[in-house]
Amino acid sequence: MHRSSVQSEKTQFFVLILLFIIVELIGVILALNYQKMVKQEHFLVELQRFYKGDNASEVFSQSWNTIMIALSCCGISGLNDFDNTSHFHEMYPFTPWPDACCRRDDPVSGKILDREKCMQNTPGFTNNQGCFMTVSRGLKKYISISGAICSGVLVTEVFAMFTAICLYYNFD
Repeated sequence: MHRSSVQSEKTQFFVLILLFIIVELIGVILALNYQKMVKQEHFLVELQRFYKGDNASEVFSQSWNTIMIALSCCGISGLNDFDNTSHFHEMYPFTPWPDACCRRDDPVSGKILDREKCMQNTPGFTNNQGCFMTVSRGLKKYISISGAICSGVLVTEVFAMFTAICLYYNFD
């Protein structure tokens, strides 16, 4: 094998590793930036614009129903998220909030304690707390974990690249 072809292969290897490092650095930066983008206002606007109620068949409403029932919460910041400005209120003008905001005997079974008392906002029959804090805590946690893993891999690759460069110059 010629010395120039070996040099070319080593150069290609370094360029490939360098590309991996750059891509992972971009991933770490994106993870850190997206962590800051988890904001209550964004979620509230989306909920008010797209949520269609308890019996909707599209994924957005079904997902929110599942979140509200499983976490025993209502909307983003509470019951007022379904006021006059929401799509839900346009569809159901005489229903103050969805059934998913009503307390249940068991979040898994889904049986509402008392729908009448829930719709009258009787204490103990509605989930007044919003879902944002719980959901955002989980999102930020997993974004942080992925950012930390990418950072660890990035540091390992930089160390490996440094070691490879040292070996390259020692064996020449």
